[in-house]
Amino acid sequence: MIDAIVGAELLAGALGVMGGVGALLERQLRRHDPLVDVSRTAIAEAKGGPVKIVGTLKIVGEPLRAPFSGLTCAYWDVTISQAGGEEGGTLDIFYKRMTSDFLVDDGTGPALVKCPPNALLDFAIRGNAPAWDLRNLPAQLDWFLSTYGYTPGLVHGRPSTYRERALVSGEQVAVYGHGHREPDPDLAASGGTYRERPTRLVVEPLDSRLRLSNYPSVVGRQ
Repeated sequence: MIDAIVGAELLAGALGVMGGVGALLERQLRRHDPLVDVSRTAIAEAKGGPVKIVGTLKIVGEPLRAPFSGLTCAYWDVTISQAGGEEGGTLDIFYKRMTSDFLVDDGTGPALVKCPPNALLDFAIRGNAPAWDLRNLPAQLDWFLSTYGYTPGLVHGRPSTYRERALVSGEQVAVYGHGHREPDPDLAASGGTYRERPTRLVVEPLDSRLRLSNYPSVVGRQ
């Protein structure tokens, strides 16, 4: 099921958006985040409790489609910014993201990562493209804003940019959350007794928070 998370997460979601903030996020992750501090566990060996897994993202079920790039993905977000921030910077005036459940496969097996609508999602992810000048796509922008309940023309009148990010199939990602094992519906017919029924790892938010990153400096850590 696709989960939409709007509005109130503007400040948190915008941290990874503009300029050199991506580098700042990487430095923050290195200092105090389980994605960095905790060693990865092979999916086939993971049991229950807190767990960090690293592997290839695979879309499960109906994929999302990023609104501007059209990328097929498991997650996207869009931030719209205008000139007028402090010290001549920018001000983020709109944030929207959508996410769905997805698989992570590390070669030892797949894990299902669940993203419920009430989870606090720490997505420290790279953008797929630089910020774009919104004057080049006013019609598409107005359609996008109208679709999600915002007034068309909201960003017209001052120089504005948007930045879109998406997590696509085939990307390497690191995920930290609460793991448990459940019967694997894809392998249930492969034989064995009930006690030997194949299982798969499921990773859900830990204390209402799910952490995920596709930064190479995070994914590459052991």
